[in-house]
Amino acid sequence: MMTEYDYFLYAGVIAVVILLIWIAVNLLLSAKNDSGEESASKIRIRIRYKKQPSKTDETLSFLAENYIDRYLQTGFLERRKGIYVSYDTQQKLRRIINHYNIEGVTISHYADRIIREHLTMYETEIEELLRQRTEEPL
Repeated sequence: MMTEYDYFLYAGVIAVVILLIWIAVNLLLSAKNDSGEESASKIRIRIRYKKQPSKTDETLSFLAENYIDRYLQTGFLERRKGIYVSYDTQQKLRRIINHYNIEGVTISHYADRIIREHLTMYETEIEELLRQRTEEPL
């Protein structure tokens, strides 16, 4: 005669078997995914060898850190509006953002910072051009 304990034991064994079958099926499906895309169940391990930094590497590293600090920062975009850019430009921006993978940074944040710096850098030239056409400053 079976006791309550035996029923719980059999239920646990059945649950473990189902879980193992589910894992095996997912591993087989991910191994057969030949579409070139990585599935979520695959684990990638990257080994990066650290080389001795040269003067050029240190300069490039400084420039990259400066670029990240200047343009790839999160922030709140107040009263935002959509703008359109070409597909190629959008793909380049997305590639840069995805490469650095900084949480919270979007194409909108990146483009906003680039445009703001451009407007600040060329403010006097832009205002002069506007004055030539209209009386209203930027």
